[in-house]
Amino acid sequence: MKRALALLLVIVFVTTFLFPAYSFAQYDRDLEKAIETAKTVFEISDEYDNFSYNMHKQGERTIFELMWNDESNRLGSKNVSIDTLGKITGYYSYSPAPVDYRPKLPAINKEDARTKAEDFIKKINAIPFENLQYQQEDQRLNVNESSYYFRYNRIEKGVPYYMNNVHVSVNNVTGKVESYNCSWNYELDFPDVTGIITLEEAQKIYVQELGLKLQYKIKWEPDKYNPYLVYTNVYYNHSIDAATGEVFVADPYYGIYNEGGAGERKMADSGMHSYGGGNEGVSLTPKEREAIENAAGIMNEDKAEETARKALNIGNDLKVTNINLYKNWINNQDYLWNIYFTKEQSAKDSVTRDSYFVPGENYSVSIDAKTGELVNFYKSEYSEVSKQPRYNEAQSLKIATDYIKALQPQRYIETEYVTWNQPVRPLTIEGEKPRQYYFTFERKTNGAYFPDNGFNVAVDTVTGSVISYSFNWYKGELPKTDGILTLADANTSLLEKVGLQLQYTPYRKEDAAAKIMPPPYEGLEDNVKLVYALKTGVPANIDPYSGVILDYNAEPYSLNNVNQYTDISGHYAENKIMELATFGISLPGEKFEPDNKITQREFLYLLEKTINSYYPNKTDKEKDNELYANLISRGVVREGEQAPDSFMTRQDAVKFIIRSLNYSRVAEIDKGIFTLPFKDAAKIDRKLFGYVAVAYGLNIVQGNNGYFNPTGQLTRGQAAVTIHNFLNAR
Repeated sequence: MKRALALLLVIVFVTTFLFPAYSFAQYDRDLEKAIETAKTVFEISDEYDNFSYNMHKQGERTIFELMWNDESNRLGSKNVSIDTLGKITGYYSYSPAPVDYRPKLPAINKEDARTKAEDFIKKINAIPFENLQYQQEDQRLNVNESSYYFRYNRIEKGVPYYMNNVHVSVNNVTGKVESYNCSWNYELDFPDVTGIITLEEAQKIYVQELGLKLQYKIKWEPDKYNPYLVYTNVYYNHSIDAATGEVFVADPYYGIYNEGGAGERKMADSGMHSYGGGNEGVSLTPKEREAIENAAGIMNEDKAEETARKALNIGNDLKVTNINLYKNWINNQDYLWNIYFTKEQSAKDSVTRDSYFVPGENYSVSIDAKTGELVNFYKSEYSEVSKQPRYNEAQSLKIATDYIKALQPQRYIETEYVTWNQPVRPLTIEGEKPRQYYFTFERKTNGAYFPDNGFNVAVDTVTGSVISYSFNWYKGELPKTDGILTLADANTSLLEKVGLQLQYTPYRKEDAAAKIMPPPYEGLEDNVKLVYALKTGVPANIDPYSGVILDYNAEPYSLNNVNQYTDISGHYAENKIMELATFGISLPGEKFEPDNKITQREFLYLLEKTINSYYPNKTDKEKDNELYANLISRGVVREGEQAPDSFMTRQDAVKFIIRSLNYSRVAEIDKGIFTLPFKDAAKIDRKLFGYVAVAYGLNIVQGNNGYFNPTGQLTRGQAAVTIHNFLNAR
């Protein structure tokens, strides 16, 4: 074994790397040790007869990425990341399995899976388990997921450091650990938690210096752009220094860890921060464009090109390489022309080492197809590093302001220059002033900011020219601010229901900020700061009318978002009703009413939730069109079968379930191949006999005292049992 391994190492190194003799021996020994450790810990047998590896540096450590698979592809693959200290930082295991995408209930529960995850972490022993804290997840489980996912955050001196963590996934059928990832810095020095300001003092400073802002956010619905009001946190990378009480602004490359907003910001601001082409919606075909031009009276391609050239003084030496008509995503009655102009590069303009951006001159331009308004543009051009920046931030801001005033003087008045959500870091060459500045002017209406509306402008500090411009403006009616909570009351609600906590956060050396895009570890001084920041995992969104926390769908947020029914205790279906509820398959309300008859709408809603866990938690008539459209598109319901207020019969319930399994072609074979043991089998609709037979074979239905009662109307409790059986069929 040892000789074979040594020979493998020699072949790999000779064919892959050219190391000096003194370093080759060291890497040889380190790699051999890494392979032996991985094979011992993860019991990787010699049946995994294919091996390869990569390696990279992370600070002072070398990390080996080891990869095994078998020639026949029966066993799958195993990947292990291990450093020269013998610390295992990553593991991923893949096993081929029969393709089966239907939703299923797990074979093991989440608590048992968590125990397996923690046993695995202790077995790896890369970090002390006592330095980990399990992060409680408030998300419902998902019957379409094959794994449970667990996160553990680093704890030092009783304070979390969220930048270091461990993630583990466990297969919910086999109970095997499928992946492990450890992000950990072993060289950090954590400040003491003594001699710091109190939580009460930090709260006062937070409210005075930061606090909430009243904003319009967007609730996305099918074909609908729906603004709503909310008090929310806009300072994602701001916190309070626990030692000094000053506001601490984290490097935007890292930010302050807070799950209550970062993901949402990416979606909400997608239109504002996409310079050039950020406003387009659905692309239209030439025939569609022609029809719209004739019907809507919009300008044609030639007029659009002429308008764009005139607006930006684009010469004829730049040629149109692409032009498209789009529906405006924010105002769906409007259309945009997107035009791309390119100047071909000549031989003398070839790129040198001292250049940034792309060679040649290019424009991406969007204009309103009716009014000709400039909606956004992005300009890229060849530039030499030898040309020094001549405009500072204040001068660049004036250039941006004047540009907006010239184009949109009235709408400029309705905006405010804000600094809390700058889209990107200023482009900087090390040791010099920024070569670009980005400015955001947010719309402010009725005292509320609208982050999806307003202007974004980028200014080149070498030339003083505007190189990108983006303009969004929602034309629909916005909610009024009458009768809302005061800002003071909203901040009080935030501190009571979300609150601040002590956290450690990383910060960089000053010279690291001078880099255009520093790698994660380069320039990091291994420093952490003790701060008070908003607690993680809870949205920092306060309803301006009620003061409750809102989730990202503008619905009241609940830490435990599993329905807790008050009327099922002792009912025969209690356990199955509650198990379904843990996966979000539940009927809204505090009462389940298990003995009441279930309507077609309610049954199909439960079935839809098994297929699409993100389907809204509503069973009202307003959702009927969406519900039936989804199910008809999948073939679960067929045209003419919609009867939302009718009560669901047993045989119809079975029909919809078997169709959701895509077994309808089998169930509809009418050649007398199906038999059923039920005493009332003759009463089953002949067209549905095969459906019931397939459901019986899968143990989805068993009958009662030998009877199926096909036309009997299901109760809600019986429906829950049927859905549970469907999800438990193996």
